[in-house]
Amino acid sequence: MKISLSMLAFLLISCVSLSFITDFVPEDYDFFILFRSFYTHLEDLKNVPLFDFILKKEGLGLEFTVNSVLTDTEEKTGVSKDIFLDSLSKNILLSAKGVTLNFDTMLSLDVNYYLEILKNIGTSSFLVLETDHPLGLSKFIAGLTETKLVEDGEFFIFQDDSISIFAKHVDNFLVLGGSKLAV
Repeated sequence: MKISLSMLAFLLISCVSLSFITDFVPEDYDFFILFRSFYTHLEDLKNVPLFDFILKKEGLGLEFTVNSVLTDTEEKTGVSKDIFLDSLSKNILLSAKGVTLNFDTMLSLDVNYYLEILKNIGTSSFLVLETDHPLGLSKFIAGLTETKLVEDGEFFIFQDDSISIFAKHVDNFLVLGGSKLAV
């Protein structure tokens, strides 16, 4: 009986802790993907030989390369890369309507890949990043993606010649989407 009550309490607490980020998903959307503590599992991935080879400097050196890009972005923007890494260590939500995604290509460590998804999906998709520093995270993402960050009322727009990604700060979240309507 004690074990059953403990399990029930654990499940209830888990559901409540995730409910706020999933509150962003409208009822008529087709799917959402929730990445829990994405960045914090990096050390666990190094225990898998394939990922160890891909990540470590002695192999393909992806971890070193990504860290170099983040350090360059930090210097360029004046915003600590820890703000970006902290947001990756929290919950990340991707949601869309009217789209079919191939999960074989969804496993990318390139932030630009996910921004391209938002561009291609258009008005019916969004990405939610949990952060304590939404403005700093916005500036860092603009530097990372080499886009211009423009303020438009309550929205921020990441712009370059061919793309506009809209963002809005909602409490401790940064919501990114292909249109103001999606955000």
